[in-house]
Amino acid sequence: MSSTWPLCPDGAATSFLEHAITCHPLALAPFRVVELRALRSEYGVWLAGAPAASTPTGCLVCRNRRPYPPTPVTWDRHSEHAHGTSIDVNWDDNPLRIDGVLSTDFDRFGWEDGCDWLAAWLDPPVGLPVFFRWGGGWTTDLEQAFINLRHAGERIRWGVVDGMHFELALSPAEVKAYDWRALIEEEEAVNKQMQDAIRFVDRLRDGLKPGKDQATVDGAAQRVADSVTWTERQREAVKAAKR
Repeated sequence: MSSTWPLCPDGAATSFLEHAITCHPLALAPFRVVELRALRSEYGVWLAGAPAASTPTGCLVCRNRRPYPPTPVTWDRHSEHAHGTSIDVNWDDNPLRIDGVLSTDFDRFGWEDGCDWLAAWLDPPVGLPVFFRWGGGWTTDLEQAFINLRHAGERIRWGVVDGMHFELALSPAEVKAYDWRALIEEEEAVNKQMQDAIRFVDRLRDGLKPGKDQATVDGAAQRVADSVTWTERQREAVKAAKR
């Protein structure tokens, strides 16, 4: 994380996947983009309805890194959460480990759905070099994140792996200069397309006799979902991770 983000800023309260968080005011728009994208994954939808133990937590927390005492917060010992630009997701199933093993449930609905979830965080918006950094390998690279997820349960590096942790990898200047409103409108439009497609497929199913042409409808639903949610960059990254 860039040292240009201040320590312990005044926070901005918001909702992320139906759960309350407090973050740096400049992080509101990036988190909203992630939220819209994440709702295209089963994991994101599940998380939005998950109990408190699984909720996104620890966004703005003015403290040092563990095992240091929480105060005073200093530049040489501070936690990334002290900037208000990081978040932990479902800490119980995505624990921090010091043995280099990635322990995560982001693939609980399948590896490709986990890729959808990670792409929500790591796929850079057009014109930006990076987006978020994932502690599950400490990477901003989408293809590497997919590969890491494929090796969940294995040692993926030496040292700390923090599967729950996502941190904004942009500087304040990069965030301020970007047109987040236009991007949010685009992401909202994609989500509406997806919901319209789901309603259309549901109407098709309602008109079918039980079991008749179900495979055809299911196949059409999958193609619609794929066309709406996957960019070519994500497709290529998945292909590379499968090799």
